Amino acid sequence: MFLATPLAFKIIYTYLPLGIFGAFFLAALGVYFFKLAWLSKILWWGIGVFSLVYVIRAAYLAWLQYVVWQGDKMGQFLLPPHQPISYFWQYVWTHFLMDLPWIFGGAAMLGIIVLVIGIISKGRMADAIDAQLAVFGALIVGWPNMLSFFLTALTITLLGGIVYGIIKRQKVVTPVTLFFFAGIIIAFFWGTKITELLGLSQLIV
Repeated sequence: MFLATPLAFKIIYTYLPLGIFGAFFLAALGVYFFKLAWLSKILWWGIGVFSLVYVIRAAYLAWLQYVVWQGDKMGQFLLPPHQPISYFWQYVWTHFLMDLPWIFGGAAMLGIIVLVIGIISKGRMADAIDAQLAVFGALIVGWPNMLSFFLTALTITLLGGIVYGIIKRQKVVTPVTLFFFAGIIIAFFWGTKITELLGLSQLIV
């Protein structure tokens, strides 16, 4: 069965999600510069598709684990009728599903934080689209790298505002949108290292 082969595993678990994340990221970045009115729609579609990808990937891993155990003499003793089905579901939860609440909950929390920032700044620093972008980016980099993404984005936003303020010789409120895109790129490639440097690697589920 092809779906149970190592090639299928690489495609479904790694290559397909990377392709989808990359395509939506490039689309969002492109419309930000050339067709800003489409950005919100692209982000909503991305958030929905990313969420579906996480669920499908987890379901695939659960199915694959069942197939592997079923095809192994020792593994068969971990399945019914030798073990209750609850044993299998507990294994699936702890190994493949437990991170989903953290991923979705963390992404939603970052979106809420950005909305609060937008309310406090009266829309000058962030708005609803930036909240969508925070969720969008968090789903791309996953848990706990989304924390590195968010902190990196805020840090470079602050630094960008300081540099721009020095150049203009006045206080400025810097919009976070473009810096969020930069934060996604940084966290995607170096998020794990940043997470370790910040001491957040213990949050890995």
